Amino acid sequence: MKVALVSKTRRSVEATWDLLQSLGHEPPRDSDGKPFVLNRMPRYDDRELRLSYFRCGLSDVALCNLTLPRTFFGRSSFEGVAFSNSNISESRMCWNDFVECDFSGADLSCCDLRASLFDRCIFRGVNLSGADLRRSEFARCVFTDAVLNDAKLTRFEGFALGLSTSKKSTICWQWFAGELPGGG
Repeated sequence: MKVALVSKTRRSVEATWDLLQSLGHEPPRDSDGKPFVLNRMPRYDDRELRLSYFRCGLSDVALCNLTLPRTFFGRSSFEGVAFSNSNISESRMCWNDFVECDFSGADLSCCDLRASLFDRCIFRGVNLSGADLRRSEFARCVFTDAVLNDAKLTRFEGFALGLSTSKKSTICWQWFAGELPGGG
């Protein structure tokens, strides 16, 4: 697995949109040409314009130091993608496969990560505060120095992560895994 170097400098939304556009993506812009970001977490059935990775495959790409809040990731495959130090907060990331991805230092706070596969991913120093991790599978992932304050997990799911006692004490434990997320 490639481990991306984490820089302290994160691009602004404007610089992120410009970079994505230079890479051939079409990030949404408002009528004035400014980056458009939803004012809430995206849903699978949104008709509203949004930054989206839907039914696509990305591999061996560096999406480091970007500002991508409230992005929709759905039914996609990400292999060897580095999201290091990126702000992906309040994004919906359900029904995806993340294989050998590096989230080191990323902000995944308040993300919906349900029903996804994370295989050999690095979550070193990641902020998962308030994230919903239920119904996801984490295989051989690293959570060193991850912040899990109020993250949602069932006890069974949390046991499989091999977290320290101190990390376990910060999680918002759920009795049930809850319903499957929409868009499945």
